[in-house]
Amino acid sequence: MNNPERYSRRKMRGIVMLSAMIILLHAFYRFMPLLLKSSENVNIPLDTVLLASLQHKYDSVRKVEKALRDSIRPFNPSFITGYKAARLGLTAEQTRRLLAHRRAGKYINSPAEFQRISGVSDSVLQRLIPYFKFPGWVIARQKKNKPLPRNAVPGKPVATPKDKPPAVPGDINTATIDDLMRIKGIGKVLSTRIVKYRKKLKGYSYDDQLYEVWGLPEETAAEVLKYYHVITPPGIEKININTATFRQVLHLPYMDYELTKLLFDYRDEVAEIQSMEELKKIRGFPVEKFDRIILYLKAE
Repeated sequence: MNNPERYSRRKMRGIVMLSAMIILLHAFYRFMPLLLKSSENVNIPLDTVLLASLQHKYDSVRKVEKALRDSIRPFNPSFITGYKAARLGLTAEQTRRLLAHRRAGKYINSPAEFQRISGVSDSVLQRLIPYFKFPGWVIARQKKNKPLPRNAVPGKPVATPKDKPPAVPGDINTATIDDLMRIKGIGKVLSTRIVKYRKKLKGYSYDDQLYEVWGLPEETAAEVLKYYHVITPPGIEKININTATFRQVLHLPYMDYELTKLLFDYRDEVAEIQSMEELKKIRGFPVEKFDRIILYLKAE
């Protein structure tokens, strides 16, 4: 017997098409004889054998469809997979948002949070709620109507958060992970990312580079900038675009293969780049990145 788990959405579409064919055949055999009889007085006998065969196939696929629905078991929405999301009828965008939320190290601890993150409609949410399975400590906390910590980890007890020491304003280029963790909304993960991105850039040159940190919400970045700014710009040693190798430029921040090739093709064409301002005239050059790129390149 076929395992219902193996039926994909493609086969489900086949079920719908087969059902439509059966309905059309019923209509054809029901009304066509009447039309022909009225026009030509011709009787066409119904092919009862064909109808019976189609009806049997229709009943079979309906049983498979029901078995497929019944085979969906309760699951923790924090660990939903792309395959599971597709079986539940979620769209590609809704699935992407859920997976991105999980990759960021965050969890889902209530149906309302699942809807907020995925963007599913109320009707879809009500259909999925019976399948949600949260850890025991989450359910116990929900029954007591106590709010869950934002980044609560399923399966781990929730520690009572201690008051953070007040943040001390200073230079974003010298702030430590512990310094950043004093700011509201900043934990170990985000503070570590801020410091790692600073290292990648060889130091923050502009305050708004903080908004480029992956996974850092804009409102949280704005909170950081209430305390930390670029006070001492980093001393970045620039590379001469006219003598640099392809690999050297490719490894610079804000550069990718396509942009690096664009610059080198232009350099080959003009023999020597006289000024970095020339880059703005290159067709396809991202002008919005110009102030970032010239932090690392010069023309001599």
